[in-house]
Amino acid sequence: MLRFCLLGEAAKPARVVLFGSYARGAATEDSDMDFLVIEPV
Repeated sequence: MLRFCLLGEAAKPARVVLFGSYARGAATEDSDMDFLVIEPV
C-alpha cells in the first residue's frame, strides 16, 4: 500500500530534494523514494 504525505500541510520546507535511485533515473519496482527536507531555522 502506498502512503502519501503532503509536506506543505505539515511544515513549510525551504527545499525538498529527491535523491537515490529515482533521482538517478535507475528506480525499479522495489525502489522507494528518498527525500531530503530542509526547513528554515
